[in-house]
Amino acid sequence: MNHWAGELWTVFQRRPWLLRIPFDRPPLGPNQLTWLDRLLQCLQTAGLRGEESMASGLFLISAIRGLALVDTDLGRSSQHTEAPTDTSGILAQLVDHATFPGLAKAIAHTEQATAPLTPDSPIPVQLRFGLDRFCDGVEAWVKNARS
Repeated sequence: MNHWAGELWTVFQRRPWLLRIPFDRPPLGPNQLTWLDRLLQCLQTAGLRGEESMASGLFLISAIRGLALVDTDLGRSSQHTEAPTDTSGILAQLVDHATFPGLAKAIAHTEQATAPLTPDSPIPVQLRFGLDRFCDGVEAWVKNARS
């Protein structure tokens, strides 16, 4: 699943215009169906059944697409401004601990959690962390549901 997610992330980074295509109908083209089928096979191998795999797959595609859209938009805005474009940098300028204690705490610990991108892992830390927790949850759910 990590490999699949990394490939999809890379596609969105290389072809950001794909993120602007409305998500208002089921995937119809052979490439879209191939991406979905590969993901569903991973989820079914992990133990999810029919509708479970479809619901989980659509959630995961939406999460990757959403993070890629934010990443692309922040990158595009950095071309037109001197302001920081990383989410933590922007929020650090706006957030005070008294008003937003959860955000303040998360921002203060961002540097500790951030892992650099590597050639063998093009997935940014936010997606990597979320994907790992998603897989942990699927594994635990399948184990509990099938026992």
